[in-house]
Amino acid sequence: MRKSVTPFANFEAFAQRLIEGSWRQLFGGHLEPLDVVTRLAHAMEDGREGINAPDFYQVYLNSDDHEQIMTTHPELPEQLSLTVSAMAAQAGLDLRRQPKVTIRAELTLPRREVQITASHEPYGEGATAVRTRSEDMVLSILREIDAFLIVEGRHVPLDRPVVTIGRRADNDIVLESQSVSRQHAQLRWRYGRFVIYDLGSRAGTTVNGQAVTEWALQPGDIIVINHSSLIYGEGNEAESRRRHRPVDEDAGEQTLVMQRPTRPNRPD
Repeated sequence: MRKSVTPFANFEAFAQRLIEGSWRQLFGGHLEPLDVVTRLAHAMEDGREGINAPDFYQVYLNSDDHEQIMTTHPELPEQLSLTVSAMAAQAGLDLRRQPKVTIRAELTLPRREVQITASHEPYGEGATAVRTRSEDMVLSILREIDAFLIVEGRHVPLDRPVVTIGRRADNDIVLESQSVSRQHAQLRWRYGRFVIYDLGSRAGTTVNGQAVTEWALQPGDIIVINHSSLIYGEGNEAESRRRHRPVDEDAGEQTLVMQRPTRPNRPD
């Protein structure tokens, strides 16, 4: 039976793997590395604008912790910047530039505590190259996973991080029915898997018979929009899921699912 979890329940499992090895030594026992990475992840999620991740992070430490950590590891801002880039790529978010991380002392913070804020710096030179590298990384993962939908007998490759479904002709997947909304649903590559979102449609979206507003897809899932069935699959399921799924192997099956609330029909 599948278990409902928040998006960051999966992302934090990925973060756990990020801190293994030498990264853990950066804090010299003054901070818990998983706490730092988790707070970075939540700051990224809170500060994102659509699919754009924030690119400016301020990390606040207790004054004594700040002095000891920065004296021993002055390279910490650069290491955290690389960590933010890895998180954004795994989450399917874009970065307009290499993230900037500053570490500041905060007198009011207790020892071993950390606070992190994230924001967007004004767009400027140098952003295009970073965004291109991030996009290339995501596209490489998508090629390896080889995800697809079977739509009315047609094989439709999911070779981009965002795929739209609806009645309007400019959607990536067009379903020609008046009961289908003009922009009905969207697939997004997030947290190492495709997530389907119902875009507030009139008729709703179901996965495996359950009405949802968002659902992290697994091979074999059956999406129903109006009377059209779309079957999700992956060409290299076992290996690609092992390498890119951001959930520990021994944590059991966990699928992001948010049920669609009951509400009256409204005009499309």
